[in-house]
Amino acid sequence: MKRGQRYFTEKGVPEGLFRRYTEEQETVLERYREHDEVVLWFEHDLFDQTLLIYLLQWLAARERGGRYP
Repeated sequence: MKRGQRYFTEKGVPEGLFRRYTEEQETVLERYREHDEVVLWFEHDLFDQTLLIYLLQWLAARERGGRYP
């Protein structure tokens, strides 16, 4: 079983719902250039730190004209 699939199976996270929410969030994020400022709010826990790393890579890739992942 793939690691990602295990997450959905063992944690009871509906894969379709997760993918839909992720796509919706990235659609909103794609519009970041329309704003003068974007404020991201995170806590200090590892989950939020992981999200911050992902978003920084995501934004950096777009600034270079690419896509992430």
